[in-house]
Amino acid sequence: MSSDSLPQDEVIGKHTGSTNDQSGQLNKQDLDATQEKATDTFDSNATIYAMLIFTLASVAGAYNMGFDSMTRDLDCSQFQATLGLSVYALGFGIVPLVTASFSEEFGRQPLYIGSSIGFLLMFMMVALSQNIQTVIIARFLQGAFGSTGSTMVGGTIADIWSARE
Repeated sequence: MSSDSLPQDEVIGKHTGSTNDQSGQLNKQDLDATQEKATDTFDSNATIYAMLIFTLASVAGAYNMGFDSMTRDLDCSQFQATLGLSVYALGFGIVPLVTASFSEEFGRQPLYIGSSIGFLLMFMMVALSQNIQTVIIARFLQGAFGSTGSTMVGGTIADIWSARE
């Protein structure tokens, strides 16, 4: 039976995965089940993704508040303290050029989890550092780990909603 002979509400579109009929068509029941699964996935992960995005946005600016104590405690110049802000952006911009394809290779969830852990550990590295060089390295790595959330957003949205939606 061809898709031309079926009513529009019974045939939604071509599907490359497994189907219930031999014509390669996805029926409305299959589409509803797929959408329900995607909605459940979105509901369970939306809070985590929102928190990650909020944290990434606030981290870059929160670093500036520690300049005075950094220059005093780490005995560094204002320029060296500002360098930590710059290398965060550098790590955020350069590392995704290399790591952007990892989500297709290993999956998105392991990358989100690993990057979040690394991102949080870099907070500890900055807080416990004894010199400005350690702070600068930690800020670069924090930007690198933080970039995962912004580089995988397109793939994550594609996993949640179909192109038709």
